[in-house]
Amino acid sequence: MTTLENVFTPPTADSQESTQIAPAQAIPAVRTEEQVVYVKVVRAFAMLVIVTFHVTFPLIYLYNSISYGDWWIANNFYIWGKIGSPLFTMVSGMLLLNPSKDQPILVFFKKRFTKVLFPFVAWSVIYLLWRIFIRGDAFTLKQALLLLVEGPVYYHLWFIQMILGLYLATPILRIYIRHAKRENLTYFLLVWLVTDSLLPVIKRFLGVTIGIDVVVTTGYVGFFVMGYYLRNITLTRRQLIPVLLTIVTMLGVYFVHVVIIEELAGGRLGFTLNAASFYPLLSIPTISVLAMALSVGATMLLRRIPFVRNIVP
Repeated sequence: MTTLENVFTPPTADSQESTQIAPAQAIPAVRTEEQVVYVKVVRAFAMLVIVTFHVTFPLIYLYNSISYGDWWIANNFYIWGKIGSPLFTMVSGMLLLNPSKDQPILVFFKKRFTKVLFPFVAWSVIYLLWRIFIRGDAFTLKQALLLLVEGPVYYHLWFIQMILGLYLATPILRIYIRHAKRENLTYFLLVWLVTDSLLPVIKRFLGVTIGIDVVVTTGYVGFFVMGYYLRNITLTRRQLIPVLLTIVTMLGVYFVHVVIIEELAGGRLGFTLNAASFYPLLSIPTISVLAMALSVGATMLLRRIPFVRNIVP
């Protein structure tokens, strides 16, 4: 979306001096209107990528049942779809870790955490009921309660659980971000890159485990911080075109899209439509766009219903 030169623009002498005096202003704030456009573009793209990923992944398990060519097409879509969750996490980090948003912890939880927690609990119950009464899955009462507590009730809800964990850490991370210089943020991301990428590769291919636990810089917290780190960008007119798709950035689309994909593929509607229905190079993008459109429509409809609108943010 932008060149590395634009992202990592060297600071001027004046900015270097101000950095030494006021670490909290090491990274200047972006213009509000530019930030809003950027967020909409990335969220629209990330949601489409995630829908494509969920349409595609059943084909990955058909390695010996479909042609190698079809499997590799599906595999490429699958790998491409892996970027969706990190992108969403980076957008959240860009918005939530802004040092200017200095809120008391209770205010933060009221405005942010609960607005994700309540829809997550509601959709966990909805997906559990859907599995029992529509898909025919059998659970004892104990199993159902444990599934609700431990989660995820259905595979895509792991992301919401992870985001809630990052939200719990946000008041702590804000303090770090407020006082961190650019070089310290760079160090944080380098340690994260080594611990989450390089060390697993060494273990996988060399069979050697480096016995150092760096628990603070692991998992999706790196993407969370990176979103803030890379927030100073400028979009060209051509890059602004995806803003036309901003309707799909409603976080309710994430909750409903899996039901739609599963029902299209399950045969309960009188037909079966999935990535294996025809040539994957055509079926995957076609069904992804259809599922996206239906998800947006369903979300818009649900948001018009009193009380229900509270669980489709």
